[in-house]
Amino acid sequence: MRIYGILVILAVLLAACQSVPPAEQAMAEKEVAADAGAAAVEEAVAEDVVIEDQAEGAMIEKSGSAIAIQDRTVSPAELSVAAGTEVAISVSGPTTHIIVITDDVAYTTVANLGPVSDGNAVTYTFAAPGKYTVKSLKVGNVRTTVTVQ
Repeated sequence: MRIYGILVILAVLLAACQSVPPAEQAMAEKEVAADAGAAAVEEAVAEDVVIEDQAEGAMIEKSGSAIAIQDRTVSPAELSVAAGTEVAISVSGPTTHIIVITDDVAYTTVANLGPVSDGNAVTYTFAAPGKYTVKSLKVGNVRTTVTVQ
């Protein structure tokens, strides 16, 4: 009788080892969603589109400029835009970033766009010419230099 009990326990353990743990499955689903979000931002950069600002829940018109933060990396490192250009800043990955924009000449904070989490985006319109830095307060090396002409 003991041998049957041991065999049943082994069969249950073996079956449990073959299934994907819920945490890993959820992480895989998040990666697929993040890849889809990054692809949407890349597509938006290629052409003028209307996107939803998820932080505000409002529709905004985007004119082809975007910054994509993927966990601890950012693309592009440098961006040149005309004055009046609205730039979308999207985040994918597990790190929630606190996005700020600083004026590199006056050394002041121009905007604090707040926390942005996985799959969300915010926008900022660069109204005046100058040199700015869009950066994450959470991850020091996540920064893009924006030159506004």
